[in-house]
Amino acid sequence: PISSLDSKPGHLESIFEKISSLVPQDKAQEVEQHLERLVIDYLPWDTSPRQTAQFKMISHAIANNELLRLTYRNLRGITSTRVIEPMTLLFKGYTWYLYAFCRMQNDFRVFRLSRILELEPTGQQFRRREGSYRSIWDSYQPASPPVKLVLAFAPEVRSRAEEYFGFDELSELSDGRLLARVEWPEDEWVYSFLLSFGEHLEVLEPPHIRKLLCDKAARIYETYKSK
Repeated sequence: PISSLDSKPGHLESIFEKISSLVPQDKAQEVEQHLERLVIDYLPWDTSPRQTAQFKMISHAIANNELLRLTYRNLRGITSTRVIEPMTLLFKGYTWYLYAFCRMQNDFRVFRLSRILELEPTGQQFRRREGSYRSIWDSYQPASPPVKLVLAFAPEVRSRAEEYFGFDELSELSDGRLLARVEWPEDEWVYSFLLSFGEHLEVLEPPHIRKLLCDKAARIYETYKSK
């Protein structure tokens, strides 16, 4: 089995090259066509050069058991610098996380990549510890409690709604809008996601989210009105 997140950038390409070298010449083109059928690029479209460098540094450190020094700002706004033993990169809910052993806390921790302010390699090796992200991930609770949302998307954003939710999770209302029912941790990401649809999305439930978005929209209006 091949795990791209536990490997160096370009490691998959190297594996494919080695596989191809073992294939008879008359079968080489056929193998290449098969390898073209599934391509996994785990960097997001809007990745900045800094984020790309950060991601590659973490991937390299995981593959080579190299200690990293990071400056991290947690959800409460507290900033700290610590040395970690990077173990696994995880992608969950449109967000990247790093599972690592924190030497300051002397325990395993999950770090959100977007909250890493500074990151640098130490050049020092570590012996990988026994343990898996599953031990902490399965019991991980979001900072905010989940909220059940009922969303109605206008036909104008059908394709975008289908990208996020898939055909099976959407049902069509009599007025042509698409209905989605989801349960997400309530946080700023959710508010931003909902607002990104503008007038093409109506939150039907719950009432407090409707009011919250209405208040945010009013403040946005006042911001631009005053310019």
